[in-house]
Amino acid sequence: MTESRPWLADDRWLDGIARPEGLRPVVAYWLGAAVWNLFAVGVLYATWADGWGGIPLFVRGVLLLFLGLGIPMAIGAAIRTARHLRFRDTHLRLDPFPGSIGGQAGGTVDLPIRAGMTPAARASLHCIRSYMRGSGDDRSRREDVVWSTEVVPAVERSGTGVRLAFTFDIPDEDLPETAHDDLRPEDYHYWSVHLAAELPGADLDQTFKVPVYRVEPPLRADRPAAQSPTRDNPWGGRGIDVERGLGEVCIRYRRGRFGFAPFGLLTFGMLTLASGWFVFSQAGLGMGLGVFGLAFGGLFLVVFGLVGLLCVGMACSMILSHREVTIGTGTVRSTRSHGIGRSVREARFGDLERIEARVTMQSGQGSRARTSYTITGRLRGGGRIVLGDGIRGAHLLDELRSVIEDETGIGVEVVRRRRD
Repeated sequence: MTESRPWLADDRWLDGIARPEGLRPVVAYWLGAAVWNLFAVGVLYATWADGWGGIPLFVRGVLLLFLGLGIPMAIGAAIRTARHLRFRDTHLRLDPFPGSIGGQAGGTVDLPIRAGMTPAARASLHCIRSYMRGSGDDRSRREDVVWSTEVVPAVERSGTGVRLAFTFDIPDEDLPETAHDDLRPEDYHYWSVHLAAELPGADLDQTFKVPVYRVEPPLRADRPAAQSPTRDNPWGGRGIDVERGLGEVCIRYRRGRFGFAPFGLLTFGMLTLASGWFVFSQAGLGMGLGVFGLAFGGLFLVVFGLVGLLCVGMACSMILSHREVTIGTGTVRSTRSHGIGRSVREARFGDLERIEARVTMQSGQGSRARTSYTITGRLRGGGRIVLGDGIRGAHLLDELRSVIEDETGIGVEVVRRRRD
C-alpha cells in the first residue's frame, strides 16, 4: 500500500502534519555571521598592523564598511533565534494530504497569539531543486526555485488563539514530485511552504517541507481556505504602481523596486575594487618585487577593477532606474530613465511574437530565496521590448501578468528554470 502512497511511509508527515525546519537555519545564520565577523576583524587588524596610514582613503572606507556589515548580520541571526524560540512548536496540518499536482496543496497553522488579532500574513509554496554543483573538493549544494506561488491566508479563531488557513492551486504542468533525500542525494526535488506574518514582538517566519505528488484523480482540499482580500494596489508596496486611464494602462516601475539587492551588489563591487587596489599596492608597489610584482599586481588590479566597476555600474543603474510601460490603442511603449538619459521602445501588438517572464535575479536559496522577474516582449524578426523588471515575488508577477494579458490579449509565458 505504501509503495503506491510513499507519503504514508515518511516520518516527516505522520498523521498528515508537517513540522517546521528546526534549528538548522538558525545555526547557519549564526555560523555565517561568526565567519564574516572573524574574517573582517582579522583583515582589519592585519591591515592596521601593517600600516593603516599608507592605505588609500577609499580602501580604508571599504574595509570599515566590510567590518560594519557584520553587525546587521549578527542582529539578523539574533532576530531569527527569537522567531524560532517563539514558534518552534507550531505545525502545519495538511489539507489535502498529500498536495496534488493538478490539484491543490495547503493546510492550517495555529498560532499562540491573542484571539482577535488579524496579522498581515502571506504563505508561499515552492518547488525546489537541490543539487550538487562543481567538482572535486570544490563541490557545494545549491537550491533553485523551479516553481512558486503565493496567497494571503485567511485568519480564523482557534483554541490556541489564531489560525491561518491557506490553499494553493497547483497547475497540471510538468512539475516534479517530492523525492526522498536518501534516494536521490545528488540531485532531487522537494516542496516547501514558507509562512510569514508580522506580529508584535518576534514575527512568524517558518518553513515546512510538504509532500506533493501526482495523484489520480488530483486531490483538492476538504475545507478550501477562503482567501483574504488583497489591497486595492497589491503591488504598490514593492515599488510598482498601476494606473488605468481612458483606453490605456500605465505601469510605473519606480526607483527602489529592486529592494536591497543593488546595495549588496554595490558593496560587493566596492570590495572587489578595494581588493584589486590593495593587492596592486602591496605586490606591485609596497613589496619591492620589481617588474614581476608590478605585472602581477597590475593584472590583479585590471581583472578585479573591471569586475568591480561592472558591479558598481549595474548597482547604480538598478538604484536609479525608473521604467514606465504604457499599454493601449494597439501599442505598447516602454520608457526607461536612470538620471542621465532615457530610452524609449515602442511596438504594436501585432509585432509581438510572444511575451515571457524569467527569473533574472535570486538571492538566498530554497524556500527563503528572493526572486526577481523580468517581463519581455519578443518581436517578430528579432529584437525585444522590456515590459517590466524588478518584479519581486511570484505573487506580484501573477498580478502583473493578469494586467498585461488583459490589455494585450497575449498570454505571458513563465519560463521556468531548467531542471537538468
